[in-house]
Amino acid sequence: GLMIKSKNSLYLSGRPRGPWFKWKKNPLFLDTILMYAQRGHGKRSSYYSDFTFGVWNNDNIVPIGKAYFGFTDEELKKLDDWVRKNTIKRFGPVREVQKELVLEIAFDSINESKRHKSGLALRFPRISRIRWDKPVKETDYLKDIKKYNQSGERVDLKKMLSKQSGVMQDTKFLQEFLGSIEKRFLRSKNIMNKEFGKLIGNLN
Repeated sequence: GLMIKSKNSLYLSGRPRGPWFKWKKNPLFLDTILMYAQRGHGKRSSYYSDFTFGVWNNDNIVPIGKAYFGFTDEELKKLDDWVRKNTIKRFGPVREVQKELVLEIAFDSINESKRHKSGLALRFPRISRIRWDKPVKETDYLKDIKKYNQSGERVDLKKMLSKQSGVMQDTKFLQEFLGSIEKRFLRSKNIMNKEFGKLIGNLN
């Protein structure tokens, strides 16, 4: 992402608008398979709300990340019910489930990781959609994800979209965004120069 701020602006609590602007790239997506579920904390302590998901590595499924949010309260109830009905093993607060539910995961980037058996980890993963309708055989494969990670190209792995389209759209948006900020800055600068001129004139 990109943060643009006025040179003289101060850091303030909350999210004040005007002197600071934040621009982030659109997320990437993967179709993954739910592997494990764990009870949440606080108001979610009675629900299975922490989900470990994986992708195909040949004929095996290996974990690639964990997501805690991105779903509605109603979807959480449905997920919790599904986990309870499809549990095959228990490890304390963790349940292993049937590998039959597809989760579409949105994320920001991919990093190498020794924590997961896949050797990769997703940055800022969140559940984008619960694909009740999608067969697990149609989800993503580790070999394709590794190719993406080595190339560093920002493409949608789920649909293998054009390598150019997303980058061009992002570049166009950024140019327009920077142009609008420049116009605002010049407007503010002209106003300040006029006011400063009046002040000097009064002093003289």
